[in-house]
Amino acid sequence: MAKYNTFEVEGRWEEGTDVFTVLFSDDSWDGVEDAEDERIFYYTDGEPVNVGDVVADGFVITNVNKEERQ
Repeated sequence: MAKYNTFEVEGRWEEGTDVFTVLFSDDSWDGVEDAEDERIFYYTDGEPVNVGDVVADGFVITNVNKEERQ
């Protein structure tokens, strides 16, 4: 069973044009790094994320897909 609730987010770096699909978690990091943490790009700590938000020092969110939870 997964430790975190995750969902896919598409975005790009502020200075770039290539779009990447990454995994976000609604949860906070539990402080124990393991294989599941290696897959997660960003932990929202329960805060909402929206198209246009900038997270992780310059990653601009272009699409949030919460329907396809992992």
